[in-house]
Amino acid sequence: MHTDVEGVAGWVFYGQRDMDRSANREHTHRMNALFTGEVVAACEAALDAGASEIYINDAHGPCHSVDFERLPAGCRIIHGRPGYFDAWLSQLDETFDAMICVGQHAMAGTPASVCPHSMWHVNDGLKLSETTMAAALAGTKGVRRCW
Repeated sequence: MHTDVEGVAGWVFYGQRDMDRSANREHTHRMNALFTGEVVAACEAALDAGASEIYINDAHGPCHSVDFERLPAGCRIIHGRPGYFDAWLSQLDETFDAMICVGQHAMAGTPASVCPHSMWHVNDGLKLSETTMAAALAGTKGVRRCW
């Protein structure tokens, strides 16, 4: 499971550096709680559908946004910032049946969206969001399904 926080329900703005520190901490804590709730729900659905083991790549910011103590049994968290691009998915290979994306945000330049950012330009003007980049990387690593 590849995750990011800016796409979860309830996320409407980034923490502001000029915001009162306690208000910024409170905002971050609340968003991480909402994020963790969506990750847990996705894990429970995958387990109900027959998954036996789930790796969650906590890929937002400092990579410690998911409250791993709330994860169901059978789930493993990947914390820490290993780098960018395919390092996001450094443990993903053809032994995985699928990749699920949770909490992904809109691509930079997407009109009428909340907190759009990140865009990769590849091959003759093709634009990829973080979600489509993750799906492309999963495909190059032999994973056949991505949601």
